[in-house]
Amino acid sequence: MLTSTPRTLMAMPSRKLSKNFLTDLFRTIVVISICHSTKMLKGMLVLLLAGALACIPRQVIINDEEELRSLVDCSCCVVELGSDIILSENWEPIPLFTGTLNGRGRTISVSSLASSDGYGGIFRHLNQSRIVNLRILANTAIVDDVTYFGLLAATATDPYFNQVVVEGSLSITAALNTPPVESISIGGALGYLTAVGYVSDILVKLQMVVATTGSATVRLNIGMGVGLVENATLSAVHVTGDLKVTGPARFTVGGVVGNSTGVIQDSESYPAGLTVVRTGTAATTGFSYELDLVVGGIAGICGAIQSSRGTIPNLTVVGISTVGGAAGYLARGTSVSSSSWTNATIKVTSAGDITAGGFVGWSLSPIRNCTSVGSLSIHTEDEPLSPDVPVGPETAGGGFAGRVSADVDECYAYPESVVCISDHCVSYCGGFIGIFHRQDSSIVVKNSAAVTRLVNATGGLYGIAAGFLSRTENEHVHSGAIYLCAAHGDVIYASESGKDKATSWKSSISAGFVGYAEYLQIGNTYAVTNKVISNGYAFSTAAGYGGSLRYRSTIQDSFSVVNMALEISASFFQTLYPGYDKTQGPDDTLTGGASFVAEVYRNSFIDRCYGKAESITLTVNAFNDIEGNRIALLGGLSMLTMTGKLSDSFADVKTMKLKTNSTKVQPHVGTIGGLVSSLGAIDDCWARVSETTVEYSNSQILSPQLDGGIGGLIGSLRLGSTVSNSIAYQTKPIIINGFTPKNLGSVVGYLHDGVVRRVIVNVSFRDVDAPRAFGGLNTSNINTAMVGQVYYLKTATNQNCGDPTPNDSFNTRFSDQIRCIDSAAMQQDGTYDGIDFSDDSIFARGSTGYPYLRNLPTLKDPSRESLADNLREPSASGVTKERQWNYGKVWAGGGDTFNYCPHLQSFQSVRGGKVYVTPGKFNCDSGYSDAFCSTFQCTRNGDCNSGGKCDITSGTCQCSPGFYGSSCSENFCGSNCDGKGTCTQLDSYVFTCVCDQTSYKHGGTCYIGCTDLKDGLCVGPGEAICNMPYISTGTGMCVSSDNLFISEGKLRSKQRTITSMTVALAVLSVAVVVGVVALIVFLLRNRKMTSKSNYKKIQLNDSLPLETHSSRSVL
Repeated sequence: MLTSTPRTLMAMPSRKLSKNFLTDLFRTIVVISICHSTKMLKGMLVLLLAGALACIPRQVIINDEEELRSLVDCSCCVVELGSDIILSENWEPIPLFTGTLNGRGRTISVSSLASSDGYGGIFRHLNQSRIVNLRILANTAIVDDVTYFGLLAATATDPYFNQVVVEGSLSITAALNTPPVESISIGGALGYLTAVGYVSDILVKLQMVVATTGSATVRLNIGMGVGLVENATLSAVHVTGDLKVTGPARFTVGGVVGNSTGVIQDSESYPAGLTVVRTGTAATTGFSYELDLVVGGIAGICGAIQSSRGTIPNLTVVGISTVGGAAGYLARGTSVSSSSWTNATIKVTSAGDITAGGFVGWSLSPIRNCTSVGSLSIHTEDEPLSPDVPVGPETAGGGFAGRVSADVDECYAYPESVVCISDHCVSYCGGFIGIFHRQDSSIVVKNSAAVTRLVNATGGLYGIAAGFLSRTENEHVHSGAIYLCAAHGDVIYASESGKDKATSWKSSISAGFVGYAEYLQIGNTYAVTNKVISNGYAFSTAAGYGGSLRYRSTIQDSFSVVNMALEISASFFQTLYPGYDKTQGPDDTLTGGASFVAEVYRNSFIDRCYGKAESITLTVNAFNDIEGNRIALLGGLSMLTMTGKLSDSFADVKTMKLKTNSTKVQPHVGTIGGLVSSLGAIDDCWARVSETTVEYSNSQILSPQLDGGIGGLIGSLRLGSTVSNSIAYQTKPIIINGFTPKNLGSVVGYLHDGVVRRVIVNVSFRDVDAPRAFGGLNTSNINTAMVGQVYYLKTATNQNCGDPTPNDSFNTRFSDQIRCIDSAAMQQDGTYDGIDFSDDSIFARGSTGYPYLRNLPTLKDPSRESLADNLREPSASGVTKERQWNYGKVWAGGGDTFNYCPHLQSFQSVRGGKVYVTPGKFNCDSGYSDAFCSTFQCTRNGDCNSGGKCDITSGTCQCSPGFYGSSCSENFCGSNCDGKGTCTQLDSYVFTCVCDQTSYKHGGTCYIGCTDLKDGLCVGPGEAICNMPYISTGTGMCVSSDNLFISEGKLRSKQRTITSMTVALAVLSVAVVVGVVALIVFLLRNRKMTSKSNYKKIQLNDSLPLETHSSRSVL
């Protein structure tokens, strides 16, 4: 039986309306009219409504299981736990609860729950109920099919929670041989939740295991907090413990929530482990974008994550999946994920597609001001593709996001490593983003950065690794943009690892910032890397900034630095690949590298950019009897420019080296570019290389003649391409060992056709006395080639430069336009007829006298030989307004030298120390050290901000409750509860705001709502849950029942008085009514309207004058 409080409102009603209900209702209204205080009006109206529905919210105290079960007959009661309760085996859920349950900090223990109709929990459904100060202790094992399951409730609509704790262990084993529904929702606290506002303040500490067998098509939404949420905003939900999920079903799994259409705010997920293993054949077929397996450290699927944190030291997933440290999948919507961070160690293996990111697997909604740290390792253990299969599995990983289809702003990734491996297909790996995926509109990524020690993309067919973005992908031709972003990496590595090299076409791309880009606009970005390495088969390329730029992509106002080495290797052992048509001629293959970008292709454009590299080394191994052309490209700025353009850009390289062992390899080597072809263009560019070596090493064939082109400016110029207004400078003579180049030129090694004008080339060759300006010409197209104002270095010892080309006709046409000048003349203005050196010209002369180009966004005096040159402030001319260099606001500098290059002012570490980044080192705020500025040593209390004290002996900050970080600069409770509560530790690293008695909790913080509250808990503006026997007035106060109700004797006395008064009033009212009726009847009888009186009906043929008609009365 329910134990009622000593003073009750009235006797407990039956479920049906009483015969005297109208009389009781009338008497109650009279009671309201004589109450001295109007504060009880709201509560009385609630009582009237409840009475009409046959449920009166009585106050009851529950002490045991039987009394708890009796809530079946009082679903709207105000309940308080008088003691801890232990539920017996196979507890049947209470069908409905709409009242208030105040646990007073006591515990309900659960051992096993029955779910005969698929609903399992202490309650089957909570409807607008309020649960506060309750602890649920579970040691529960369920072996049964469920539809909705939560230890507190299977389902809930618009509930209110405050300080609800669910802890212990939960094991569910379900044989889904005949699934009851298409989806199942399982949560540690709630199975299913729907609400129109916030639902908050739940702590879950569970060792949770869910195992299924049978169906591979049913969707299981599993969360340690809630399984499935519709519309509601989850706030201040904290989870710790461990979660393991196995089975063939389609899983959506998250730490806080499995699947949510709403937003998650001010929540925390700290499971020691989160493991999801999908079994059966379904786990090995399909694609990750089908979302059959989605896992997130905070949410599997949700609309947005705001002001939340997640630390998952072991997030392991097996199966074709989409995985993220915070969210597996952020669904398209109007909400923005913001101010959140995760630290996750993620490991995913699969026989097919994988998409994974340190913060989010795949994002279709905007993200702002979020951070991810940890590490990511994904491995696709796939099988070789047959020749007739056009598409294979994709392995896509990013330090922040695996795949992005929405805007990203002010976000940072600090992964220790990002490793993406595909045994036989493709791998995309980025320090920040794996795939930039545009669907229906353009997207922008800005003000963001990635810092990582290793990015490794290893693919069976090909791998693309990049410090920031691996590649773009388009469903439709929509442009996207990246600007004001940075990438810092120790090693960027791309390779192929296919087991069958004899029949597989393979390639790899490695780059400091972007690997492969289509329809992408990039501006105001940079990449600083120690090593960039590419180890491929047919195609292998690497560059300090970009790998392959295609289809109207642009890079503007950006730079890259490779501090140690660019290393490219390729092995050409077989021509054919799966699906290759043997009746056709063998394909050409190429490999190469450059300091800034490898390929500029298909109407793409590079403007005002700078690349610097300590060394670029290209090694090519091939069989001498291999078919087809094997092209090796090496350029200071770009290795290949084809139907694209480079302008106003500069390259500074210390050493370049190409090594090959095959006569079938064609070297194309140039100070600025290796090969410019198919209407490509280089304009207003400058490159300097200290030392270049091209080497052939094969003892079987000694000193062969290799095709290709080696030039001081460009290796080869083909098919209507143009080089103009440019300068090339080699500090030392170019070295050629072991072979004789077929085409060697001081300006261009091989000129097919095209235009060369206004160029200055200060390049020489060791052991070549008088090289031609153009080493080789295509005589069939010689009439389409043009040159003008070409100046190149004289190296002949006999004072005769010789013919500029091997073609007499060409020499005759352009002899006055090709000038061979010595070093002294190169330092004099008068040497360069027709080239303007005035202040407004693009050409200038430096302190050494050698020419250089103005308007480059890099160096004040690029002609100086020192590698530590003066940095000049970039020009904003020609850049769209939103992407202009804003040097004072966006970029911060450590001086005028390049060794203190610009960096983003907002670039910060996760622990509060600003990271001031320079090539090869990190400048941190005072007290911070190591590569990530995460190590802090204090010397006084002020170093620990207001959140802690300094232990001077150890140099560490001892943080106060609620604060964290090496300098105690971060607060787990955000704004520290706005001063209206206390940041309280619930568990290790789990803190929440416990509001004071006059405030209520909303959205993770405290607001004043009950100014005079005592003996209760404020739950909203003017709303309180009172400790028994106190009663809520509906105005945020709790009062004694003596102040709100009258005794039964006095009530009966007043009822007798009221009855007498009512009878008197009734008699008086009847008399008045009778008198009024009599008066009305009398008046009507004396003025009765008849046809014999003054009334006349006007006929259509009447001709009564208007004035006569108006003078008559109708009565």
